[in-house]
This record gives sequence, C-alpha cells and structure tokens, in this order.
Amino acid sequence: MTQEPKDRQPDHPQPSWLQRQWNKLSALSWRDVIIAQVGDGSKNIAVGKYIFQVNVGGRNLAIPLVWIAIALAVIVAVLTYPVVEPILFPGKMTGGFKIAVAEFGELDAQGNVQSSSFGSMLSHSVYDQLVGEYEEHYPDLLGDNAVSVQVWHDGLDRDEKNVRFSVIHGKTTGERAKNAQELAERINADLVIYGNVTVNDPEDLTLEFYYNSPTLRGEPDTVSGHHLLGRPIHLPLSYQKEPMLAIQWLNRPLGYRTRALFWVTVALTSDVLDERDQALAILQEAERQLQDWDESDGKEVLYYFIGRQAFGVREYDTAITAYNKAYELNPSYAYALQGLGAVYYDRAQLFFLPVELPPEVAQCAPTEDRSKASPTREAALADIELAIDYLHQSIDVAPQAPWPPVKHIAEYTLGLAYRLKGQAYLQVDDYAKAAPLFTNAQQQFDAVLQPFTEAKQTQYIGWTYLGMAATDQMQAILQFNQAGLLNDPVQAQQERQSSIPLLQQAVDNYQRCQNEAKEVSSIVFQKYVVTCGCSYYQKQAEAFKTQAEALIKEQ
Repeated sequence: MTQEPKDRQPDHPQPSWLQRQWNKLSALSWRDVIIAQVGDGSKNIAVGKYIFQVNVGGRNLAIPLVWIAIALAVIVAVLTYPVVEPILFPGKMTGGFKIAVAEFGELDAQGNVQSSSFGSMLSHSVYDQLVGEYEEHYPDLLGDNAVSVQVWHDGLDRDEKNVRFSVIHGKTTGERAKNAQELAERINADLVIYGNVTVNDPEDLTLEFYYNSPTLRGEPDTVSGHHLLGRPIHLPLSYQKEPMLAIQWLNRPLGYRTRALFWVTVALTSDVLDERDQALAILQEAERQLQDWDESDGKEVLYYFIGRQAFGVREYDTAITAYNKAYELNPSYAYALQGLGAVYYDRAQLFFLPVELPPEVAQCAPTEDRSKASPTREAALADIELAIDYLHQSIDVAPQAPWPPVKHIAEYTLGLAYRLKGQAYLQVDDYAKAAPLFTNAQQQFDAVLQPFTEAKQTQYIGWTYLGMAATDQMQAILQFNQAGLLNDPVQAQQERQSSIPLLQQAVDNYQRCQNEAKEVSSIVFQKYVVTCGCSYYQKQAEAFKTQAEALIKEQ
C-alpha cells in the first residue's frame, strides 16, 4: 500500500462523513455568501459585503433607487394614514356631556349584526331629531366645551371626528353592551345610542343606549350600564321591501323615544355639572311635555331617571313615587327595584348617623339632611326591612332585566342594608339579632367582589372593601362585648382573643380599600372613600385592636 509522505499527513484525524455534513449545514447559519457573475466588457462593478452599487450605461443608480424607495414609503404612509390614524390616535369627545349615535344594525336569527342602508337611515334620523330638539329648546347647550352637549354621528365630516362607529357588534345583548362601553371609553363618550332591526319575521326595531358613568360626585353611579328604551317596535310592513314607508311609519314611535332621550340627556348634563335640583326640574318638565306617548315607548326609563334624580337630592317621596311608576310599567326593571331599596336604606341610615361626628368624617356626612331621616327608630327599622325586600326582588328579576349586572349593585346595597340593621341591634346590645345580620352582610359583599373585579369596576371594589372592613370591625366589637357576658373567665378570654383576627381582617380590608381607591382618578371619590372612609376607620380599627390586646393581657 502506498503511504503518503509524512509532511502531507494530517496533524489531526480526518472528520467522519457525518461530521462533514454537519459542518456544511451549520456553516450556513453564519457565513456570508457573495455570488457575482461578470461578463466581458463590464465596468465599474462593485462586489462585496455591505456594498450596493448598480450601474446602467456607466451611471451609478444606487442613490436614485434609494430616493425612489423613500418616496414610495411616503406615498404609502399618506395613503394608509386615514385608516391607521383612528386606530392609533382616535378622536376624543370634549363636551361637558358627550353623546355618540352609532349606526343601527341588522340582526339575524344567529345574532349576527351587520350594516345596512336602512339601519344607517334610522341612525341618521335619531341623530337629526336629537340635535333638532337641542336646537329648538337649548341651542346654547350644543358645543364641545366643558359645559356643553356634544353629539357625534358617522355622518359628520372627518375634520369633526376621525373615528367611525359603524354598528355595535355582538351575538348577545351583553356582548353588544360591552362593545358599546368600549366605544364610549375609546372616544370619551358619556352615552352611546344604538339599535338593531331584526331581519327575520317579525321585523322589529330595538332602541338601546349605554350610559358610561362609573362615578358621580365620589360615589358609584348606579345608572351606569345598558338600558332598553322601551319594548321592541314591531313594523307592520317589511322594511326590506318598503324601506321608505317603514321609515315614515317609524317616525312617530321613534320620535317619542328620541324626545324622551333628549330630556334625559339635558338633565344628565345638569347633573354632571352638580346642578341637581335643576336636573330634577328638567325631568319633571319632560314628564309634563310627554303626555301623549305610549307606555311601551320607554316611559319607565324616564320615571327611573326622575327617581334617581330625586334620590340624589333626598326628595324621598318623589323618588319612591317615580320608582314605583317605573316598576309598574316594567316589572322586570331591576334598576327601579334597586333604586327603591337604596332610597329606604338611605333614609334609615340618616337616622342612625351619630349626633357628633369627628372632623374627618363630618366633611362627608350629610348632616344637613338629618331632617329627612326616618322619624323614629321603629320607622328606621321598618325602612331597612323595605330596603331588604326590594333589593331581594331586584336580584330575583335581574337575570331577565336588560342589564343583568345590576344584580351585583343590588347585592352590594343589600350588604349595606344588612350591616345597618345589625348595627342598629348592636347599639342596644341585642347581640343575638345582630350577629346573623353581619354574617348576611359579609355574604353579600363576598358575592360581588369577584364580578366587580372581573368587570374592572374599581370604584365598586373600593366601596365593597370598605363595607367588608366595617362589618369585620362590628363583628369584632360584638364578639368582644359578648365575651363580657360569659360567666366562665376562660371562655370569655378565648372569645375576646378570637376578636383580634377579625380586627386585623378589618385593618387589611381598609388597606385594600385604599389601594383600590388610588386607581380612581376622581378627587371627590378619593375624599369620600379614603379620607372619610378607609383611612379614618383603619386607624380606629388599629386603635381598638391595640386596646383589646392590652385588655386581654391584663386578664
């Protein structure tokens, strides 16, 4: 066998075939491959890494090509900006009260919503009527400043708004309401009006609106959410076959509802500006103006807002009358039942308000309204019972209501009512009656914490933690005081000791309340929840815990 000379033998063993294939494959991931084929007569050729040069006829065209690419990029940017701008920089409404009228959709049996020329005409008709009512009655209110009413619609020019609403999509009422809320938050609207016409028999029109108002003067605004404006309007003729005749026929029922919505928005504008008495007067004027409309046209909504506004100024009798009318018109109107419960609770809690309040709390307490409280202890307890009854009714009908989440607001208010009743018995040392009421209150607060968290309703989360903390504190006081009635010193000591974890739980919940309140930008909300609520009572709970621990050590 012929042997290679020593100087030609490799210093290292030759790689195997498998290793050579791996080396070839792995080299592809980092090596630069430059291939150039140059023919005879070629001139000014540059080939190399990071070199770009194109010569045609002896001229270098690299720089002109770069400028052409830049020009094309600019043209593409200009052409696509109208599409991209509303997504990246959606226009924001700036008025004192802001109304967006979305396009009405066509709703099929599967729950699909799509645009149609008929729905667009209906939407435009509502917009025109709404603006027309303002121009006739309150022309000075229209505008885009902090004390005006601003109305947007897809028919406006691009220089007025760059966002297109289109229809409110969603296969269910809840999904559509959520999308209406998202639109309201995206463009900073207070009210989104929308509706749908059913495609299949029977053909009817449903008019809806979403009121996006999480807080009002530092407290959760219970009216925030989805509302139906009357029962569906049944069309006596096919809008698909006779669209113009259908539009003409709808003018009357749609006109009544639009006029009602106009008065409601005028009142809400005054309410937002803290002119509450004027807002109530406007709604009462609307009731007088709208005598000729049918009960199915949404009168319960007007009466609900009258009740809400009267409750806001603590005109309890007016509020109760209006809420009852709303409930009589629509027995599934959970908002009205929740409102009745809140009225009776509020009147009772004024009675139990201490005569002298610490300065930290007095600045938030409604001491000027004490004269409107329940007149006696017996009357206050009776009002609490009515509150509990109406709130249970609201919870029962909420699943059939236009806005089922009102159930959670009713549950939260029910927790307050149970706690107030327990507090009333605690004041007279009736521990046997107070204890189960505090348990009921905690059950209600526990039930609403998760849905409020999932819905990111920070203001309600803060109030719920405040309710939970106050109930924990009262339960601890009850348990500590009840221990003093026991004859067995050892058992009494154990009962007192078991109140300490409750007090610590109260302290923790007061802190959670403050943490949630920080996420709400409202200065008034910060004042009511943190200064007058969580912060002050957390200090009280900590002080009582220190005293209780000291007394336990002494005994």
